[in-house]
Amino acid sequence: MKTETAKTLSLLALVALWGLNSQLSVARAQTKKVYTFGMSGSGFNPVAGAMTNSDGIHAQAGLAVAGDRLYGVTSGGGNGGAGTVFAVNADGSGFTNLYEFSPLAMGFDTNGDGAWPKARLALSGDTLYGAASAGGTGAMMGGGTLFKLGTNGALFTKLLDCSPTNGTAVNGLTVCGETLYGTAQYGGTNGNGSVFTLKIDGSSFGVLHAFSSGAWTNVDGMYPAAALLGQSNVLYGSTSQGGQFGGGTLFALNTNGSGFTVLHHFTNSDGLGPCGDLALSGGVLYGTARGGGGGNNGTVFRLNADGSDFGVLYSFGPTAYDPSSNSYTNSDGAQPYGGVLLAGGMLYGTTECGGAGGSGTVFALSTNGADFTTLYNFTALDPATSTNLDGANPYGGLALSSNYLYGTACNGGLAGDGALFGLSLPTAPAPVSLSIERVGSAVLLSWPSSATGWTLEQCSGLGAGDWSPCDYTVSNDGTNQSVSIPPAAASLFFRLAR
Repeated sequence: MKTETAKTLSLLALVALWGLNSQLSVARAQTKKVYTFGMSGSGFNPVAGAMTNSDGIHAQAGLAVAGDRLYGVTSGGGNGGAGTVFAVNADGSGFTNLYEFSPLAMGFDTNGDGAWPKARLALSGDTLYGAASAGGTGAMMGGGTLFKLGTNGALFTKLLDCSPTNGTAVNGLTVCGETLYGTAQYGGTNGNGSVFTLKIDGSSFGVLHAFSSGAWTNVDGMYPAAALLGQSNVLYGSTSQGGQFGGGTLFALNTNGSGFTVLHHFTNSDGLGPCGDLALSGGVLYGTARGGGGGNNGTVFRLNADGSDFGVLYSFGPTAYDPSSNSYTNSDGAQPYGGVLLAGGMLYGTTECGGAGGSGTVFALSTNGADFTTLYNFTALDPATSTNLDGANPYGGLALSSNYLYGTACNGGLAGDGALFGLSLPTAPAPVSLSIERVGSAVLLSWPSSATGWTLEQCSGLGAGDWSPCDYTVSNDGTNQSVSIPPAAASLFFRLAR
């Protein structure tokens, strides 16, 4: 039987005989803990009216990466209790708070600079651009701010006070030359959010599109919850609700505000509530919907940039309650909030819950929907302390640097305040031939004895995502390892995994 290397994560061989199939897989990724928040001691500060500490708590957004330096935000903590902007080396050293947002005025939720940043930073040169979801002085109950600061922590500048008129709860900024583009989840003319533009010096604010009115459904969507993807003077984005069926939409518009087009209305069966980053390659958009799909726990989808040929690449399976972890678990994760990262022909993403520990997963799959792999299961939280060793609930998307995926876990960690993690992209091992042949009334699967560290696994269908060790005895004659499989009424799939 012939094998060949397929993309970054998979070494795949597939053959069918008598309803029996064999598949060859690759090594799983290795994880490393980069940083744990809250270890410096945190507690309620009555002056700030919030939980405070020296480094921040609950990193909800994904990271921005420049070389081996990671940049991110925490939605709470810091000495003002209103969140931080931080930087840390990829090996966990050199952590520093670049900026700590000032305390909110109690009873008014306003301040001078913003509070509770929950959106990924945009990096351009040596400048970071970001959004705070609350605070500022734009309204009595602060609607948030847009800001910039240097990667060295210098020159923090508030660019805009957000308000219901121009939009509140901004979901991150996209930098295109001298111009910023973003989405506001709420506010705008009809209260259902907007797409806006702003110069990097804080001037020339303009609304490019205000999402139309509607309580549940409308013509164009409502409440955009993700940043925009910009390419060739076109912006692509999503709304988390609204549209024809109330499940959200995918849209495109030109950077000058013209040509707004709804590319897809989600129906629930194909996904519900897209909230994460989109990826674009070869004229095809890729993303995730947080809910809906076959297991009602979200989907990974693809769509041509012109709105044609929408398809579900993967539906996350249902969860079941696990009393030992006091959480809902499954084999592949649930609720992919952070979108996808495209690298080397593979899509990478996170789920905020589900998985073996109920604390979320990191996953990978091919752009054609094949080779779905759970790269990492975050461990169960201690029911009494809400802590673990590696973090839990990765809401944000992933970033790639030096063959490592980096991300944030909002909760868990040794202090229960979240953590940063790195996950290696597994390198393909040397090809191993998994042979299949008929021997009498049985089928013989065999592979070289020198291929150590591999385990023969089986499942009843490639879409099931439920691989388990082979039920049959493995023999080893010193030259080959082999398994004899009797005739089966239904198809079985086999793979070598390590």
